[in-house]
Amino acid sequence: KTELHQAVLNKCIKTLEQKQLIKPFKSIKFPTRKMYMLFELDPTVEATGGPWYNGQSELDIEFIENLQRQCYRYIHSMSFPVVNDQAVFPASHVGYPGIHEIRRFLSQARVLSGAGKDLSAEDILQLVDTLVLDGKVRKVEDATCGVTTFKAVRRDQPKSQFARATEVNLGGELGKMWTDIPCGRCPVEDMCCPGAKVNPQNCEYLKQWLWD
Repeated sequence: KTELHQAVLNKCIKTLEQKQLIKPFKSIKFPTRKMYMLFELDPTVEATGGPWYNGQSELDIEFIENLQRQCYRYIHSMSFPVVNDQAVFPASHVGYPGIHEIRRFLSQARVLSGAGKDLSAEDILQLVDTLVLDGKVRKVEDATCGVTTFKAVRRDQPKSQFARATEVNLGGELGKMWTDIPCGRCPVEDMCCPGAKVNPQNCEYLKQWLWD
């Protein structure tokens, strides 16, 4: 501690600020403290909370919820055929959006610039991960380039989409026979594709069913 009188200390700090040698910043860990740092440096994300906090060091819930809505709407629009939103893409489909496509959409829609913020790919990933944890979105591995993409989840379809379509098309007991096969009850059936992370060759449930 300097042991300087508070008035003297305030004058020194003001002089340093005017000379652009130091600058104030707010810390989410110590919101009531006056914090200063060298003018040419930027505070760490741990100190400021990153883009998820506002200028008062408070969690910007409105901004986060708006981004979540925009992300989900975009992912949903890319998850199902435009001509029929009840239809599904084949398992080999590779047009689901990744983090960079989602970030590009938010930038073009001026969602970020309107809020005066710029999010990195890591920030967008944190945001989309919350949608994954909420069960609104699922991760899909793109086998062609090894990139993680995202697909919206239909909450009104507890069975796999192919199983529901098979029951409708075949009807009666014949249609329900499909649901006895592991593929008919698999929650990631529409992600299954030869060569992908989820594939029939390495499916333990299918192997067990065949041997039994």
